[in-house]
Amino acid sequence: MKKRIWVNSPITILLLLLVAFLAVQNYLLGGMKNTAVLIVQAVCIAAAVAAVVASRVTFRRYIRRSVAAAGKYLTGAQRHSAEQFPLPLAIAGERGDLIWCNPRFEQQIMPAAELIGADLSECLNGHAVSKIPPEGLDITFRNRMYTVFMYRATRENQYVYLLYFIDNTHYKQIARDFDRTRPSVAIASFDNMEELSQLAKPGEITQIAAEVEMKIENWVSLAGGFVCRVGSGKYLIIWDHQALEKAMSRKFDLLDEVRAIHLSNRVNATLSVGVSIGSNSVRECYDTASQALDMALGRGGDQAVVRIGNEYKFFGGISKGVEKRSRVRSRVVANALSALIENSSQVFVMGHRNSDLDCLGAAIGIWSIAAKKFEKPAHIVVDRESTLAGPLLNAFIRDGHADMFVSPMQALSMYDQEALLVIVDTHSGDFLESREVYDASKQVVVIDHHRKMVNYIDHAVIFYHEPYASSASEMVTELVEYLGESKLSQTEADALLSGIMLDTKSFVLKTGVRTFEAAAFLRRKGADTVEVKRLFANSFESYQRKYQLIAGAQIHHRMAVAVSEEEGDLRIEAAQAADELLNVSGVDASFVLFPFGGKINISARSFGRVNVQLIMEKIGGGGHLTMAGAQLPGETVEQARRKLFAAIDEFSRERGVLAANKAEDSAGS
Repeated sequence: MKKRIWVNSPITILLLLLVAFLAVQNYLLGGMKNTAVLIVQAVCIAAAVAAVVASRVTFRRYIRRSVAAAGKYLTGAQRHSAEQFPLPLAIAGERGDLIWCNPRFEQQIMPAAELIGADLSECLNGHAVSKIPPEGLDITFRNRMYTVFMYRATRENQYVYLLYFIDNTHYKQIARDFDRTRPSVAIASFDNMEELSQLAKPGEITQIAAEVEMKIENWVSLAGGFVCRVGSGKYLIIWDHQALEKAMSRKFDLLDEVRAIHLSNRVNATLSVGVSIGSNSVRECYDTASQALDMALGRGGDQAVVRIGNEYKFFGGISKGVEKRSRVRSRVVANALSALIENSSQVFVMGHRNSDLDCLGAAIGIWSIAAKKFEKPAHIVVDRESTLAGPLLNAFIRDGHADMFVSPMQALSMYDQEALLVIVDTHSGDFLESREVYDASKQVVVIDHHRKMVNYIDHAVIFYHEPYASSASEMVTELVEYLGESKLSQTEADALLSGIMLDTKSFVLKTGVRTFEAAAFLRRKGADTVEVKRLFANSFESYQRKYQLIAGAQIHHRMAVAVSEEEGDLRIEAAQAADELLNVSGVDASFVLFPFGGKINISARSFGRVNVQLIMEKIGGGGHLTMAGAQLPGETVEQARRKLFAAIDEFSRERGVLAANKAEDSAGS
């Protein structure tokens, strides 16, 4: 135990006297020739002795003051009672030095040899005596657990602190054991079983399903849990928190084991898991586990989602996902949407802030259904100053449709209780074009393709969410096929096709059979690919800014990072630069940072090998597996760059842990 007053120890005086003796001996053995050296040594020793004496006097005065102040509160019978008190008691001075303690404190906390002048912060796990909160401080000292309470006494500007220690090791261990053995519910789903069934040879899917079930049973049994199949490809898991903590520490490597199972054509099986912790009842635990599973499936599957209270933790999510080929849900949503539109007084369509071609294209598709098919008053809520789809918006204004676009303020002035709000290309209330319009809405429909986020809109009448779709425009195009095919104009078809082309990078990323079917339908309706291409045209200055960003990029963990130090609206150039950087050999993902609007904006892209959504979520952003972003308010470019690099490092370490666990399991088998 360190002491603040080590210089006041008698040993210090003895050491100084020994140094003086050695100095005299050195002088005598040297023939008494080094008189000047002796004088210097004598002066130094004298100064040291004076400092020690002064320190002793000061400390003794401090002790007398502290003891006197303490004595005014512990006198006579009180002092005797304190000495007989069954809990460890201590009195500390202003500096946190121990100046008095009862025998219990000496027996349980500090041996007698360490008492004089001891710094109590060392037995308080580094906390200052004066900072102990009123509700007490939980500490661990010498393998025992205590709760320490403090009372501060003041007299004549002199503070003393009365501390008493409650040894609750036994009860804390009981609470810890109870928490670790508390049962928890998880639900696992073989999420792409239906898709594999369509691709498998006769009898092959039965073998795959059996392998998946065996993997789940072995993994859960090794953790000390119990698993029961409750449906086709669905499993109920009961285990305790200790087993769950182990699974979380291993990043749910069950996902990797299932992913290693594949058909003869190398299409992998994937598993999604929803887990609940901290619920008040088994029923509530099951319900929240179901919500966590919905979150995992809504984020594309092949991942585990652990719900702890109102927070979520995510594991896995590295697969691109398998396209859902059935259009049954699209037809059901189309029928439900038609009923809502028919019963509404008017329809407002709104997307996310800084709307792009996919957002505005999808909004135009819904507007066409409402205004032309059902002949309802319909408007698109958009900020004309901040939209990134200016060329598309201007094209409709030139065609005489300026009144279809309204600002958020205009929408609020027009709103009534029977109005319907359709939200496209986002499902989070934090990213809406106008939160006020959303709050004023009684009926809300959500149509989005981004992987599900924690703060999603949870009270929508229709929540049409397809993370496997390429774009919101593709989803709306399918609705148009069911509801408003005959009313769709060529310009509206161009708008929807531009949204699909934007999010698929001209049919390169997340492009499935239904994507081409939607594009083919739009071509039949007159969509002109040349006109669509013109919507992507940039100015010469924009090209220069884009390639300046690319020229300054650096590679970190096979990920390209480009940074702009100058303030400016580079949203379009940043997204295009991020796309261009993916064409560099050895680059799996790209990030572009630029300051604009009091925030550091980050645009992230990948071809699917790296899930940029997971990296962006680590710094407060979100998005999709191949396309994501974030905004960091109140930070400098350098701070944002460091935060991004830290997120990339953490993501790379997590991938390394998964690989190490897999290698370890292979070696063990």
